[in-house]
Amino acid sequence: GTTSVAGDDSYSRSWTVPDVINNSIYLRVENAANAAVYKTYGPYTIKGLVTITNPTGTVWVVGEPTNTVSGTVKGDIDSLTLQYTTVASPVENDWINLTASPVTIGNNSGTTSAAWTLAAGSFTVPDVITTSLKLRAIDGTTARAAALIGKSAAITNSVTVRGALTITTPSALYAGDTSDVTWTVRGNIGNVRIC
Repeated sequence: GTTSVAGDDSYSRSWTVPDVINNSIYLRVENAANAAVYKTYGPYTIKGLVTITNPTGTVWVVGEPTNTVSGTVKGDIDSLTLQYTTVASPVENDWINLTASPVTIGNNSGTTSAAWTLAAGSFTVPDVITTSLKLRAIDGTTARAAALIGKSAAITNSVTVRGALTITTPSALYAGDTSDVTWTVRGNIGNVRIC
């Protein structure tokens, strides 16, 4: 569309940013009556928008493959890689891939948010016992992932990861007997004691 101008002044026009995720976008302003009068600006970046809405305030157990992560996506993002860190103020190298490869989340496009879910079995809880696991999801498209054009903000202090202990013997205890106690451990939980 066109905007009427009357002379030296500042003007603006509202527009909807198109679903063209890329870091080499150029904008051009031109005279409607004479296309030879124009100015090109850029490059700009158009980003996809990824949010994580679940989990929040939950507990995961090391080695579990039964957890899900979900959120919304806006833009042409059809696969995501889930990442985690335990660093309080992470820089880019602190993020570790939780999914082995990008996970398909559907055929998404457009400027309206669409829901996505990384279903149970998409990832296994890592052996990082903590009360402040941070998660983020990034665009699974290789070139866009490298440029971090589509990524979510980190979900901070939302997930607690704990280990698991299971007593395997004895199955019955009798007063006065001496009995060994054996157990299995999941996760690097450190020292244990029998109480």
